[in-house]
Amino acid sequence: MKIIGRFMQYYREKAKWKERTYAFLERVGIDHVKSIVMDDVEGIAAELDAKIEETVDAYVDPWIEAEQPTHKAQFESVVSHV
Repeated sequence: MKIIGRFMQYYREKAKWKERTYAFLERVGIDHVKSIVMDDVEGIAAELDAKIEETVDAYVDPWIEAEQPTHKAQFESVVSHV
């Protein structure tokens, strides 16, 4: 999971707008990415780990809101049940 997290953070920081992961890997080279996320050749692994952890910690499950609505009628049907 740590390696995947590093890769995802590196991808988020270095990929072009709307660039798919496979295109990113083809562009920069899988060996280069491997050296970054596994071998830490640039010395940024700890930074990548911290940033992805920050992102994971900030995640809020949108379905929790369905169980704890902001107001009483939030998830009631707008169609009357006649």
